[in-house]
Amino acid sequence: AAYAAPDGSLDDDVEESLHDLTEEIGRLSDRHARVRHHLTTRGVTPADDPSSIEACVALLEDPTLRAAFDVDLKAFLTSLDIVLPRPEARPFIGDARLLARIQIEVRRRYRDEGDGGFNPSLYREKVRQLVDEHITVLDLSGRIAPVRITDIDFPARVAGLTSDRARASEMEHAARHHIRSHIDEDPARYQKLSERLTEILERLDGQWEQLVLALDGLITDMRTPPPDDGTGLDPATEKPFLGILLDGLGADDVDDLSAEAHPAVVALTRDVVAHVRADIDDVGFWASAHRQDTLRRWLKRELDQSGLYGSLATCDQMATRLVDLARTNHRRLVG
Repeated sequence: AAYAAPDGSLDDDVEESLHDLTEEIGRLSDRHARVRHHLTTRGVTPADDPSSIEACVALLEDPTLRAAFDVDLKAFLTSLDIVLPRPEARPFIGDARLLARIQIEVRRRYRDEGDGGFNPSLYREKVRQLVDEHITVLDLSGRIAPVRITDIDFPARVAGLTSDRARASEMEHAARHHIRSHIDEDPARYQKLSERLTEILERLDGQWEQLVLALDGLITDMRTPPPDDGTGLDPATEKPFLGILLDGLGADDVDDLSAEAHPAVVALTRDVVAHVRADIDDVGFWASAHRQDTLRRWLKRELDQSGLYGSLATCDQMATRLVDLARTNHRRLVG
């Protein structure tokens, strides 16, 4: 009535946007069944207990299944929001809270959208209020908030999970997120850590207790600064450049890629970082393609003249990597 003209007619756009609420009530039941179907047909019945929720989280590790679950959950919760607060919505409120809680735990476990933090924009107003209340009651934010491996309470959070499989899953995905977040800052180091993670997962696939122990060792190494190798290079500003310069020697060409075995590379690292710092410590450097190319060409020439690298093509590729590294670590380099 609020949108009707004096003669009772409705504008076409208004009329097309209006739907009979009874139709939405019918959709609500169908959409509820569809979202549960993703879990129940794979042998997992969602229930409000830690073991059942963990089973759902483990099942939804598959990103394709997770995406389908998210789509159908959004449709179900949208219908529920439309029907609320009518009494027909009441039988679905408990499952709405449970399925939303599962979605939150899944997004945090697998670090969807960065850290996987709670995203209230995924839910409409009335459903968002239900989910917010549920989170508050369960202290869900404090209990399963995304935790980085560098956080002091990470080991305690992992220990509090329901099984070795759950602990291994949390550790694996926390390690993956840490590597993704830092690989541009120190590509050589984090590429090696990534390869080590892959090797551990393949070697101990399904052996949950042993996998937890191996991942604990890897994460301890990630949390601990690399040991002093006697080079005197600064870990934050020079070591990442050293990693690229050592990596450029190529595993097929040398048996030992350590700094101790290649003092000439250590000396080259100092020269390269000093020059890079002087070049980029100027307002507008990264806005000038010409100045960046000049730096790249200087690096290529220095690498070639060092006699450490086999071809100009190798020197050119490494120079590009070094410029990219300088861009990522700009703040560290210029203080």
